[in-house]
This record gives sequence, C-alpha cells and structure tokens, in this order.
Amino acid sequence: MLLSLWSVALIVGSIACALWRRTSGSQKKHAWHLFGWLSLLVLLSSIVGIINSASSLRSRDLNLEARQFQNEMENLISFQNIRLHQAKLLSQSFFWLGVSYISDGLEVLFVTSAKLLVLERLTAFAYLTAIPGLTEEFRDRVLKTQSFLFRFIAACNLVGIGFRCASSHFSLASADVFRASVQAYEQGNTVLGDSKFTEAYTVYERGTVYVTLESTVEAFVLTVIVLVFFVVVARCINRVRELGVSAANSSLQVIGIIQQRSAELQLKMFGTTLVIFLSFLLHACFNFFVVSLNVNVTFNDNCRFVFGCPQGRCDNCQCYWRPAYSWLDFTPQPETAVKIVSGPVTLLVALWGMTNQRTRQALLSKVSQGSIGSEL
Repeated sequence: MLLSLWSVALIVGSIACALWRRTSGSQKKHAWHLFGWLSLLVLLSSIVGIINSASSLRSRDLNLEARQFQNEMENLISFQNIRLHQAKLLSQSFFWLGVSYISDGLEVLFVTSAKLLVLERLTAFAYLTAIPGLTEEFRDRVLKTQSFLFRFIAACNLVGIGFRCASSHFSLASADVFRASVQAYEQGNTVLGDSKFTEAYTVYERGTVYVTLESTVEAFVLTVIVLVFFVVVARCINRVRELGVSAANSSLQVIGIIQQRSAELQLKMFGTTLVIFLSFLLHACFNFFVVSLNVNVTFNDNCRFVFGCPQGRCDNCQCYWRPAYSWLDFTPQPETAVKIVSGPVTLLVALWGMTNQRTRQALLSKVSQGSIGSEL
C-alpha cells in the first residue's frame, strides 16, 4: 500500500515537474512562484520514499524470518546451523536497515520542506497580502520570523540526517560483523561464531543512541510546526471571512465571482491544512512514542541490550520495551498508516491544494511548435 501510494506520488510529481518546466516565463508570472519547487520536492520525496519503504520492509521481513527460523527449527537441527542461517539473514537485514536510515532522513527533509512551502503560502495569504490595518513594519517582522523558523527547521533536519547517518554506520558495521560470524560458523569455529554473533548486536546497540536523538529532534521540530500551523491557519480562516464581508459591498456580479472563489479557496485551504496538520500531529505523536521506548534502554546502563537472558531482553527494565517493539515488528499497520498519511497522501493533497486556477491555466496551456500557445 505504501509503495503503491509513493509510486502514484512519483507519477504525479513527474507530470507536475514536466508541465512546469515546459511553461513559459510569461505564464509562470501568473502562477504561484514556488509551484516548481513544490513539484520537485514531491518528486524527490517519492523517489526516496520508495527506497525507504522497500529497504525497511526488506529489513523487517528478514529479521522476522530469522526469529521464526529459530522457533521452527529449534529441535530439528543443531544450534550451530540455526545460528549460521540466522546470521546470514540478519546480515542482510541490518544492511537494508542501514539503507533505510539514510533514506528515511532524506525523506523527512524533503517532505517537511514541501509542507513548509505550503505554510509559506498560507502565511503570505494571512499576513503579507494587502490587508487594511497591517503596516509594512508588521509584515517585515512576519517575514523575518518566517525566515528564522524555516532556517531553524532546516538546521534541525540536517542534524537529524547526521544522526541517521551515524545510526546507518553502526547498522552497516553490525551487518559486517554478522558476515564474519557466518564465515566462522562455516569454518566450524563455533566459539568465534557465537562471539561475533553477540558482538554484532553490541555494535548495533551503539547506534540506537543516535536513533533516539534523531527521533527526539524530529518530534521537537514537528511539535513546533504544529503550533505554527495552528496560528497561521486560524489567521487564514479570519482572512477568508474578511473577504466574504468585503464582498457584501460589491455589485451582484462581483459578489458571485468572489463567493465562488471564496468557496473554492475555503475547500482547498481546509482540506490541505487539515491533512498537513494531522500528518504533523500523527508523526509527532508516533515519534514521542518511539522516544519513550528507546530512552530507558539507550541511556540506562542497567537496561543495555545484551543477547541472551536474563541479562538482556529478559531483564526487568525491559518489561515494557520488548513487548512494545515486538508489537511494532509483528503489527506494522499503525506505523505504516502514519507513514502513509504523513508521506504520499499529504504531498498529493498539498500539490492539489496549491494548484490554483492561474497555475492550472499556466500548466495546461497548449504547446505549439515548442512554444506555449493559447490557454485551454
């Protein structure tokens, strides 16, 4: 489902980028000036989203296959052969996990940037248009605040990508140690194979610190964006009402046009902002949930993950962490739903909501002999 929606977003983003690129400069002046960037971000997010979804799905399937193999073959083949097969599966699983860490960081960066473009347009509509009573000084403060906010969010996203790269490094290193364990088991060196098998989990554990830090930074950024969206959307609603009041003093023909445009604007604004707001909110809540699971295991020395019982997973401080992660592994539907809403669905709705009548006319203008002809 997630891969299918990312594929749809990839197709739509590609079409939007192609239409925007073939549009002449004179036509672009009448359209939203950031539409090209939005369509490009949708395209890039879709490419990275497909890679992230495929790699994380592959990693999860291999990890579950390794667990199930031990349960099914525990009394049928030797323990050494079980470990050998598990090490082969886990080496591939942790490799794809490392790939998904990097692609997930890039996906968050591109998707958040696309959503911020929507926030920029809503801010322009709410505060920067010709509104009686708003001074140039106030508009300058709004622009400065918006610029600072966008730079702050971009810096936090880059920090998050750095943490993701560090996590990816340890995950890939863990995959290499698992491969060394496979070689030891194949050579008949069970002691070395067991040692490398346990070492692989220890190496991976070092990277969980960066996963927790990245999730914390991301949850904080999402919370800030949710609050900003709430303020801007409230102002946009008041702005639409002001437009409706101003239409009452116009002629009947103008009133009909304004009411039609106002209804279309309200529908697009309400649908776009609602989906984006919910996506940020759901994503933030899920990140706080992941952070709450990782923080004790990551920063409490008594709760470090050690392969085997009772020192590691069976320790008392793992009582809520292990079942929760097992639930996430065997029940991926909630996480997938959050990714669907915060990823391809939000981007498609944002692209629809930010394509106004002038932008549609510019994109759908006829091409004749390599130049843009008359509007459809």
